Amino acid sequence: MISILEKKKIKNSYLFSHSVVGKKLNSDIIKNTPINGKILINKVGAIITVRTNSARYPNKALKKINGVNSIQIVIRRIKKLKNINEIILATSTDKADDVFVNIANREKVKIFRGSLNDVANRYYECAKKHKLDYIVRVTGDALLCDEVMLDKAISSHVRSSSDVTFIKNMPYGTAKEVISFETLKVINDTSNIKENTEYLEFFLENKDYFKVNYLNSKYKFDKKIRLTLDFPEDRLLFDKIHKYFKDKNCDFTLPEALKLLKRNPKWIKINSFLKPKFSKNKINTNLRI
Repeated sequence: MISILEKKKIKNSYLFSHSVVGKKLNSDIIKNTPINGKILINKVGAIITVRTNSARYPNKALKKINGVNSIQIVIRRIKKLKNINEIILATSTDKADDVFVNIANREKVKIFRGSLNDVANRYYECAKKHKLDYIVRVTGDALLCDEVMLDKAISSHVRSSSDVTFIKNMPYGTAKEVISFETLKVINDTSNIKENTEYLEFFLENKDYFKVNYLNSKYKFDKKIRLTLDFPEDRLLFDKIHKYFKDKNCDFTLPEALKLLKRNPKWIKINSFLKPKFSKNKINTNLRI
């Protein structure tokens, strides 16, 4: 098997042997024609990670946004993806997280329970159990995760046979990643500090380890906009947005929300002063490769 690190040394290759073994084809292969992941039958799953013990905002996944639990809003947004086979709500085995079993059942998505603090392991074990080839990584605070760009990212990721695909030019909190199963396995097996894998995107950005693919949106927006749920002020902004659209099923789009914020610049100030808990340069993302 070719390691992920060795992939960088192979130039003119569209697909690697370990990605083909045991797979079925969508169509016949034409002789002497380069192939990519689109020719294979792949299983794509969205894994939404969630837990109750957030240090910054405890039980944030259960906070009400226009009368709906925030984690249910995330699930309903992800249900709009067209290029996935299934959605799994991945929580921990901690008793406090039992509540998510009922939520997953109500929303008719699958449930997985794994490590509380080793998030990479939870993703990996979940993907392994459900036999996923590609994983859409979704955090439970991403209430306005953009399904339009994510569908494009899935197609781009498979076509480019990448290890990870990032979406660029997105408001803070709305861009998520598409990851190949092998990439998750490498991080799970070789990360030095397991607790740091909560910030999985920092591990994935390392081009020394992974083949990174980028997709850019054409959105125009105020760079101060913050659309993630980490503090009470974030909840207040989301509540105002969802109440404006009188929406409980995520029927409005991210561009529509951005237009709303452009008309109401004072709303942006509700939470724009808040800062991320950690920055990339403060997190140890070394892998033992």
